[in-house]
Amino acid sequence: MEKILVVDDEEQNISYLETLFKAHGFQVMTARNGAKALEAAREDPPHIIISDILMPVMDGFMLCKEWKNDDHLKNIPFIFYTATYTDPKDEKLAMEMGADLFIIKPQEPDILLNLVQKIMAKFKSTITEPTSEIELSEEAFLQEHNEALFRKLEKKIRQLEEANQMVQESETKYRSIFDNSISGIYRTTKEGRFLTLNSAFYHMLGYSSQEELRALMMRMQQTHV
Repeated sequence: MEKILVVDDEEQNISYLETLFKAHGFQVMTARNGAKALEAAREDPPHIIISDILMPVMDGFMLCKEWKNDDHLKNIPFIFYTATYTDPKDEKLAMEMGADLFIIKPQEPDILLNLVQKIMAKFKSTITEPTSEIELSEEAFLQEHNEALFRKLEKKIRQLEEANQMVQESETKYRSIFDNSISGIYRTTKEGRFLTLNSAFYHMLGYSSQEELRALMMRMQQTHV
């Protein structure tokens, strides 16, 4: 039975891939980061590895580097399967390091399985041929690896900025509806202290401002203490 090593730090991803490959006759090994994957593979080499990139302890790029520098592992097909490193430069780095395939998540199960099986078939047909040397020098790898991390950080920052912008726009829209509503709207604590109220509410009660109503409520609360 062919063994596949699945490397991913997300339990949901591990479970999905484990179920998929077991259902199609693979024996599945799993690891939550690159360091654990190397340890497991050196003890019990798989026939193929499929690895995420963004992981703690040792990411996928560093794992691939160590994998291809290990005489006992370097001829085993290495597949990247990632949802975070999707820039063409990331794929270029992966292939320069000796990866056999670079797949973007999510992928349809049948397509993913077919790609893995094709790599396995290709490996079997060329198993006697030596693996090509890694094109990157140590210095070049570290530079490109750092650039990939920086691209990921920039992407994350952009996503956070976009999310914050959406929150601000949503808050502005909500505040406009709240303030301009002709219906009285208010929110209080369990003790009856006002947290927020709109102008329609205090006008409905005959007050000219929020401050006037809040002051009255404060005096009433102090009276009951």
